[in-house]
Amino acid sequence: MPWLAVAAGAQILGGIFGAISSRRAAKDTLALADANAGYIKAESAEEGRRLAYNQERTRGTVRATIAASGFKSGKDTQGASSKAYESELKDVQQRELDWIYKSGKSRADIARRGGASQARVLRSQGTSALFSGVAGAASTMYKWNV
Repeated sequence: MPWLAVAAGAQILGGIFGAISSRRAAKDTLALADANAGYIKAESAEEGRRLAYNQERTRGTVRATIAASGFKSGKDTQGASSKAYESELKDVQQRELDWIYKSGKSRADIARRGGASQARVLRSQGTSALFSGVAGAASTMYKWNV
């Protein structure tokens, strides 16, 4: 009956291997999620930088157009103000830029949380594999020793 010990040992070793493999996979999943989140944040930062550049160009074009038109704020313009327009434009553009940064942060956080969730599942599967291996070994020994 020495083969029983070998069979039980194999089941235990299989459970241990499954647990170790699952824990390594969980660690790799967390690292991948962190890397993905980093890329998302970098992508959002670059998108924001490009948008800010284009927004500044737009504001420059607006200023040049207003100056070239000869428009002057004052009584004759019925309350219209080039400064008010530029200020409103800048506020709208800033809200757009803020949204890009907020969205990027949110996507990065979701990537991290998704990775953490997957890692928890993998660790649970590893623990389950370990217990299954031990339980299988005990069952094998019990069946053949009765």
